[in-house]
Amino acid sequence: MAGSTLVLPESALNSKLPPEITRVSGPAQITGQSITFTGQGPVEVIFKQTGNATWGAFEQRAFFVSGPAGPELAVHEGPTAGHPARRDGGEVINLGKSTRAELAAGLVRRFVIENTGTDPLHLSSVTAESAGLLTFSTSFIPVSLAPGATLPLELSLHATEYGTHTLTVVLSSNDADEPSYRIPFRLELANTPPLASTGPDRQIRAGSPVRLDGSFFSRDPEQDGATLNYAWDFTGSGYTVQGAVQLITLAPPGQRLQARLRVTDSDGATAYSECLFSAVAPGMEIPTAFKSRDDGFLELVFHGIPGRKYRAYLSDNLVSWEAVDGHRSPQPPPAICGEDGFFAVQTGNRFGGRSFYRAQQVE
Repeated sequence: MAGSTLVLPESALNSKLPPEITRVSGPAQITGQSITFTGQGPVEVIFKQTGNATWGAFEQRAFFVSGPAGPELAVHEGPTAGHPARRDGGEVINLGKSTRAELAAGLVRRFVIENTGTDPLHLSSVTAESAGLLTFSTSFIPVSLAPGATLPLELSLHATEYGTHTLTVVLSSNDADEPSYRIPFRLELANTPPLASTGPDRQIRAGSPVRLDGSFFSRDPEQDGATLNYAWDFTGSGYTVQGAVQLITLAPPGQRLQARLRVTDSDGATAYSECLFSAVAPGMEIPTAFKSRDDGFLELVFHGIPGRKYRAYLSDNLVSWEAVDGHRSPQPPPAICGEDGFFAVQTGNRFGGRSFYRAQQVE
């Protein structure tokens, strides 16, 4: 407005070199980094910077309208007015990539509205410039800001459909000389694939069915788990078996089965997992429980015949696990099954490692 001075930072624009300001037209006077408005009317200036070894030269025209004293609306991004004021309708605020789960409660952005003029500023509404898939909510109510006063503005952004969405929020004033102020946003809503898991590799008793439940380990971080589709491949010929729960039976001892799982959510995103089953022979026991000791190592609990001796075998892969047994030297010490029908075996493995365990009765 007339009689006011606009002071620019010493290093701005592109190359961090001091910009040169030239008045093209209008009632203004240039002094160093300052523009002083000497009357009412439009003012056009040119900002220039020379280049250097890192940055190219820069030139930009800017237009101002100098008028009588009145309210002036400035918007600062962030929770305080310490940040520089945003340019009306300026750079789009890129909200980045989010998921439905992250937007379930709304994505919050905070601003501060400031009246930098000499008269009260009457803010009447905060609206969207056009309806779209990206929406917002706010607790704003019409208010008058005294000169120099500030007002926090919190916007909660919402979207449910996947894709790239834009939204322009408009701050409106009842003052005839204070035009509407625009804040543009952009958001990409992306689908996160489900988490598929078959659980760990396991040893099972030959001829005894074992329940395999893909839904027990799998989940979807964005959608209801009931909407997931489970498909299995047990033969290597494709995911033709449908349903989360399957019964696995391996008849001959030593038989192995690779179970592959594909989990698909309602939007078509997929995830995969697999595990390996191996059948133990009669007379061999597999752990009924795993316990983690205070030192972090595993303790295995087996079921057996009270008073009988058992020797436990451990390996990190099925091939060696199926081959060693009585051929190992020296043999691991035997454990005696307790009267309750159980016996524990200490291992040198920490919980979470991929290992295969079994115990065999010895004389």
